[in-house]
Amino acid sequence: MSKLYPIIWKEIKDMLRDYRTLVVIAVMPVIMMPLMSLASVYVPGLQLVTVCIIDEDNSLTTLAGLRLGSINLTTAITQALENNGFIVQENSCGAYDIKVLIRQGFTQNLTDLTVRAVVEVERVIGVQRAVDAENIIRSVVGWFSAVVSQARIEYLAGKAGVEVNPAAVRDPVGTEARVVGPGGAPVQPGEDIRVWLARVMAFGLLFVTTPSIGYITDSVVGEKERRTLEALLVTPVGPRALIIGKAFAASIVGLVVSIGDVMGVLLFFGLPSLVRGVNILSYLTPGMLVAHVVAVYISVLASLALILPVLVRVGSYRASQAVSLVVMSAASIIFFASLYADVTKLPQPASSALLLLPYTAAVAMLKSVVMGDLASSAVYALMALGVSAGLIWLSALIFDEEKAVYSKT
Repeated sequence: MSKLYPIIWKEIKDMLRDYRTLVVIAVMPVIMMPLMSLASVYVPGLQLVTVCIIDEDNSLTTLAGLRLGSINLTTAITQALENNGFIVQENSCGAYDIKVLIRQGFTQNLTDLTVRAVVEVERVIGVQRAVDAENIIRSVVGWFSAVVSQARIEYLAGKAGVEVNPAAVRDPVGTEARVVGPGGAPVQPGEDIRVWLARVMAFGLLFVTTPSIGYITDSVVGEKERRTLEALLVTPVGPRALIIGKAFAASIVGLVVSIGDVMGVLLFFGLPSLVRGVNILSYLTPGMLVAHVVAVYISVLASLALILPVLVRVGSYRASQAVSLVVMSAASIIFFASLYADVTKLPQPASSALLLLPYTAAVAMLKSVVMGDLASSAVYALMALGVSAGLIWLSALIFDEEKAVYSKT
């Protein structure tokens, strides 16, 4: 340890001299994540999507004391679409992205027990926002269908002179669902939202995997270019302490990044909360934020640990860039897959093989904290740290002083 201190101190002083880069690295998540959040909230709303509604029937009828018809349905669809920022044109349509057509006889079919009343929806392909409009239209039509079916049941019950529960007739078989933890115990409300938040936080780790690569590359290859590597190798520190010290000092970037990343996460979830009126931040717990800090550090440490074995043997910027691309690709795949799948639930041996990647273990750690399984989260964290430490130690063992000095950068 006494040999590591001088190297760590030297590297930290070098980082502090380049404080502008540290500031940029720390501020980047604070800027990028809120911009992503704003883009996800505001950009879809900026798309101008026109919905054309043509009501050829334009009438009402009475069924079981209720006034129902195409007019009610058209009004409900129009209000729902306009409340979500869509442009609605009624009866006279120019260019449109989606069209709703209610044909003549629609209202009459509501009282005819032998036919169905049909709403025709025509959507132009290639407009994602039009898909959202179609979902809204289907939702309103489903609500209207439930109202009509209840009125029909009440009408038939009156004719038959029997007492019925319209809901039981309309939906005779239902489901009662509940959410439980891994052990089967009921969970508190909002736990499923926290799991979703953990997935998004895991995906956000993608933005913090590169800073340490630049530092460790410059720390090794830069020493050779500045003609200072030879001087370090002849000191009593030794080559192993040199590599381990440089790796540890470079990992400190992860702590710097984690501060900015936590602020970015708070802004990422806070901005939509202000727009949508739902306090998403209330679902974040201190444990989740602490776990995110640890996951950021693990991701940074893993990045430099994965590139270091190649760097100490080849010692060139070109090789480091190639390996960096491979490392970034692996990280991107893991973090993107975490949005849709639980890697710990994959079949064996795929699950165990993936958990050997520190990135996968960091994602599993985040989810375990949300699920309240602190023991598993500690195991995943130790797995990631152990693999990273092993790669750093391997790099120290295979470090070739002669190649480091004489190989081309």
